[in-house]
Amino acid sequence: MTKQVDFQRRGKKRANFHVLRETKMPAVLTENGFIDSVVDANKLKSNTYLERIALGHANGIAKALGLSKSGGSIGNGQAYVEVITPSLWTYHTPKWDDRALIVHRGEVFTIAKEKFSVGKGHMYRLKSGLYITASPTYVRYYRK
Repeated sequence: MTKQVDFQRRGKKRANFHVLRETKMPAVLTENGFIDSVVDANKLKSNTYLERIALGHANGIAKALGLSKSGGSIGNGQAYVEVITPSLWTYHTPKWDDRALIVHRGEVFTIAKEKFSVGKGHMYRLKSGLYITASPTYVRYYRK
């Protein structure tokens, strides 16, 4: 899960919890942030963030069970890009000086064309027809 979100890894722990002790199958209990932390609570209000947590769990379960990513691929479907900086320009064409609209942190866009070189950087073409930087400093690329 921590590969999908930026929560601090707090390690594995063992405890005699009822929900784990009384089940008749292998079980694990996870913590996905803390609602008494303002930072975590705000992240947990984001549908995009919750989907990333779910994808992290799905990938972890698949890995633990030795499932392959072929044939019902987990996380290998449509590509998306999420803005991770407070604000960011999009572009009308794949040119850095052809600015279009400003987008904001948390906004997610469907990718129509995978990363390609533009000058000294890289861009994605979005389904909307606009272009956006591919720099991981400003956006997070993922599939689902």
